[in-house]
Amino acid sequence: MEDYSRSSPLCEILTNEVNWAPLESQDASDEVRARVEDLIADLEEDDDIERVFTTLEQNSLIVAM
Repeated sequence: MEDYSRSSPLCEILTNEVNWAPLESQDASDEVRARVEDLIADLEEDDDIERVFTTLEQNSLIVAM
């Protein structure tokens, strides 16, 4: 990646980090999904937590970074 970014004037590295993605996603009922969304919101309010990952389908769980 670094070699490509150095050779391409159109490429600029803005951040360097590892992102986790589930190999298999899960679906859940609306009730469970709402509880997970509440849990994610509570976790994100904690200053010690930087990211929250889930294996639920991302239809309504997409969280802005």
